[in-house]
Amino acid sequence: MKRIFLYVKLIIPMVFLTALFFGDTMAAEQKIIEKRGGKVKVVKYKDGSWQLLVNDKPYFIRGVVFNPVNIGQAPDDATQQDWMDEDDNQDGIIDIPYQSWLDKNKNNIRDDDEPLEGDFSLLKKMGVNTIRLYHLPSNNSLVGDIYKSDKNTEIFITTLSIKSYCVICIRNTVFASLLVIF
Repeated sequence: MKRIFLYVKLIIPMVFLTALFFGDTMAAEQKIIEKRGGKVKVVKYKDGSWQLLVNDKPYFIRGVVFNPVNIGQAPDDATQQDWMDEDDNQDGIIDIPYQSWLDKNKNNIRDDDEPLEGDFSLLKKMGVNTIRLYHLPSNNSLVGDIYKSDKNTEIFITTLSIKSYCVICIRNTVFASLLVIF
């Protein structure tokens, strides 16, 4: 299997969205004047502040940009494959979310002391609950696999009227075409 690079960087827009959605810390005591969404929604309070809620609980975004690329592939020369269905070793498991590893000795080979971990697990350990994608998620079976692997998983699909984000919520986690929260 090829070594997979994880391209992750903090994004300023997430900070802006967090400030936009959370506004005043006393917002819960204020009167809600507008609601958008369902189980994943934003609410506007009388003072003009907005708040993002998942299952009617405040959701704080801790986000990164997520654009994984295999060595030798690049989006600018059209060689990059869709990471949501790429399975180089043909074992039936999508490589990037479930079979990447940390190459401790930087030899480009997975050694015995370098367990398969997957990017989703690594991101969770970093404290990330939101990722931003630059392309539309194409493999709905990946979302289904996450759902099937955990009986406590909840999946919600809703559309918020804010900048047309299509949001899928998984395990108090929101996946979206531009905004993915886990």
